[in-house]
Amino acid sequence: MAYHKIDWEMISYRFKRVKDCAEEWGISKRRVQIYCEEDRIEGAFKYGQYWLIPKDTQKPPEKEIRR
Repeated sequence: MAYHKIDWEMISYRFKRVKDCAEEWGISKRRVQIYCEEDRIEGAFKYGQYWLIPKDTQKPPEKEIRR
């Protein structure tokens, strides 16, 4: 059985990983994954088990909490 691994060198010029966004934005990796799952990051898509996020993406605004 062959596994298809992502060649980060090849795609890193266009996309960031969840880990990279989390560090840049000062939030957890899980929060970035949730943003991706909720379609709050434009252009993000899942490739296998990895989320690929366009390099020029900014942190989405926080949702307003209503009490």
